[in-house]
Amino acid sequence: WSDDDVGELQFEAAVEDIKALKSHVDELVSRYAGEGGEASMDQIRWALGLVRGRSFLVDSTDGRRKYRALVPVADLFNHLPESPATWAAAAAEGDDFGENPWTMVEGDDGLLYFDIVTQRGWSEGDEVLLPYGLETSSELLASHGIILQHNEADFLPLYQDLVELVGEVSEIELGESTETARQKLELLQGLDAAEAPLSARPSATGTGVEASGHLVGCLQVAYAGLDELGMFEEEFDGKGGDFTFGA
Repeated sequence: WSDDDVGELQFEAAVEDIKALKSHVDELVSRYAGEGGEASMDQIRWALGLVRGRSFLVDSTDGRRKYRALVPVADLFNHLPESPATWAAAAAEGDDFGENPWTMVEGDDGLLYFDIVTQRGWSEGDEVLLPYGLETSSELLASHGIILQHNEADFLPLYQDLVELVGEVSEIELGESTETARQKLELLQGLDAAEAPLSARPSATGTGVEASGHLVGCLQVAYAGLDELGMFEEEFDGKGGDFTFGA
């Protein structure tokens, strides 16, 4: 698609993801063309799109390398959307949950096999689905060319980053000094999930903000007084699926 065609999606996140992917593909195509490849530019783009949308990223049997593999039949499984909160809740119920559902294994005959394991129960007549990852609708559209009617991995970003959150709350709303804002920002940037989206996520129950624990925890720090910062401890939020601060 041309950039104008992509813009017609009127879906800002998807437009950004697709343009970033197009830029990466164009770089690969130019590199191939510069090496004297026989395929045309359009053929290369078609091949890369096919591989991107149908391949699996798997670890080598020794875990030292990652491979992108096209596996007939295995790519027939459709996507099971899940949010970090759903992932965390399911992970708490079983030690094996959270592992990649597809792996490369070596058989007794010395040959390599592609092993697929579902990590939840299914009833007779159900369609067996596999999670491609915690992918938003824009990421699914860019990578796989699909978009779901309901995708619980979607979220609504409220702040671009921690700098913006602390600046708006501490300096602008509360009128605190730059030094106070700096101390709060340093505390938040030490989080294991410091780069996680500062966003509102759909709740598994349909109400409440438990799935948005990372955002809530960061806001609590931003609104706290300096004498209260020592009360915050980093902890894993099983309902939200992120590490955040709790007081």
